Amino acid sequence: MPPEAREIRYLGGSGSNYAQEDFEIGSNFDFGRKPIDDEILLAEAHVFGILYGLDQSALRLKEFHWKQSATGLVGLADTPFKLAHGVKVFLGEHYGIGSPAGSTRINLQLVASTGDAPASEIIVHNSASSSSDNNLPPVRLVVDDADTIIRVRRGRVGIASRAAEESLLDKLEISWVTGRASDADVHVGDNVIMDTVEKQGGMLKTESGAVTSMTNHAGTLMMDTADNTPLIIVWAGTANLDRFGTITDLEARGGLIDLTRTTIARTITNLKLWPGATVLYDPGYVTIDSIAPQEAMKISTSGV
Repeated sequence: MPPEAREIRYLGGSGSNYAQEDFEIGSNFDFGRKPIDDEILLAEAHVFGILYGLDQSALRLKEFHWKQSATGLVGLADTPFKLAHGVKVFLGEHYGIGSPAGSTRINLQLVASTGDAPASEIIVHNSASSSSDNNLPPVRLVVDDADTIIRVRRGRVGIASRAAEESLLDKLEISWVTGRASDADVHVGDNVIMDTVEKQGGMLKTESGAVTSMTNHAGTLMMDTADNTPLIIVWAGTANLDRFGTITDLEARGGLIDLTRTTIARTITNLKLWPGATVLYDPGYVTIDSIAPQEAMKISTSGV
């Protein structure tokens, strides 16, 4: 019997037909057995995915790596591959030569578990450019524990993208690698509760405003939600705030905040403006209770 591995590789391809992509079949792993708790699972440089044995919600891995060179599908279109909360997930890693295409579906759910567990962290290094599933991104995430952190560096990612999905997370961080405005494209569904959103670039479209604070440093932020949001800070880039309930504090420190793209009634309790910031709004549709210029600023009511 081989010793229990700290790192175990998923190979797939064992047997025939569905068995080749079944997580329950030990011969799909390099040690001839499934991984156990606290092991590191790695998949790279093969075409076999995980389409069967999807409910592994009792398995608490230390790390899960699905590299950009592993092009097989993970999960079904409507059924995610499930792991227990407490894992560190790395998706789309690639440090060698060439540009692997990536998997056109990674549908992953981290399930809240009983007992003490470390906080989960999901790092998306990259994704495929296209998806196997119409109108859905290639990487789809659902997380069930409020101390989870999701970091997106590049790629197309959805968080609780489907109508029936829900997620809780501590922080969503969107950064960039080579193209600050376009590397990341993230969609957040309307049944997501987040504590903090920190956005350094890319595109974020959120249908959830259930977030304690949201900060945009670059790229484009699009908000389409009925939720109330306590704090939004815009340092640069563009924030299209098309629909929301009430924003308690909106800080325009730079960039463009556009409230003119829809005629939906919206309320901002406190608006603070700094030099270099531009806010476009129509007072017929947007109520701002208090406007506090911090220094020189630009504000326009002629955008509609």
